[in-house]
Amino acid sequence: MAYSRSELMAIREQICVNEVGLSIITWTNIRQASTHRGVRGGANKHMHGHASYTRRPHARGQIAPNIDNLTIVRLVKSSNIKVKALKCTLINCQSMCNKARRINDYIVHEHIDVALLTETWLIGCEMDQKTIGDVTPSDYKFRHKARTGTRGGGGVGIMYRDDIRLDTHSAIKAKSYESVHVTLTVGESCVHIIIMYRLHPTKKSKVKSSDFFAAFATLIDELSSISDEVIIAGDYNIHWDAPTETETKYLVERLNYANMVQHVKEITHISGHIIDLVITREGQNILGNQQVLSMLSDHYVVQAVIQKSCPQEKTSLTNF
Repeated sequence: MAYSRSELMAIREQICVNEVGLSIITWTNIRQASTHRGVRGGANKHMHGHASYTRRPHARGQIAPNIDNLTIVRLVKSSNIKVKALKCTLINCQSMCNKARRINDYIVHEHIDVALLTETWLIGCEMDQKTIGDVTPSDYKFRHKARTGTRGGGGVGIMYRDDIRLDTHSAIKAKSYESVHVTLTVGESCVHIIIMYRLHPTKKSKVKSSDFFAAFATLIDELSSISDEVIIAGDYNIHWDAPTETETKYLVERLNYANMVQHVKEITHISGHIIDLVITREGQNILGNQQVLSMLSDHYVVQAVIQKSCPQEKTSLTNF
């Protein structure tokens, strides 16, 4: 609906502001703009609008509306859906202790919302606190599971902005891999994330390849009872790019059986193999813009966007 300048000027006579010192007021719900002389003289037209007023000299010493300050009104409806995205990265640190500042700088420079970390090499003692303090940017939080004992290495964790809601769950105990299980609240629903580091099957680790696949099958079965979306990410120490290898075949078969997919398609390790994997349920479309980027250790960094649907205000413009 549009009004001419002469019609708007007619409204001036109806506005009277007693406070002379007032510099700006907001005028809402302008009513009773009569088409006849006098309000009682005939039917009234009702206008509902929004305008800004500034102090302007008036013949009677009053503050009158400044017609030039009429603005566009935004009508807001929460009826459409947008995608809320979190920028996520998967980093194999190969010792957070000697790369704390580099990892900190990377997270800040890349505006990372959530960082999934493997091979932190934290050992679960007081000495870890300095490393954790150095690696964690301001306005971020860090949760982790250290590898305790005499073996060293290992360890997994998650770093996230402190305005993100995150809950920790009890991880399934397995001797063949280390993990942290968390839930992120994104939009109006939750995303379960498992950060995993699989131990090399060697005599020293006393872990067999069959141990991992049995434990991984148990994990998949446990997750099948969860209706929310699921991401399992980490260092699997399996050559995903070598489909003829026995371990790769087993993993592919297990994922196919569970209707799950692996998203990383580029080399993630200096050896020329894809061993850092990101797995989700087939068809859930929670991940976007997957990339393999710079190298912070002997592994490349994997980045992706976690995206979820959530309400957003719909804005439309109306001229008055």
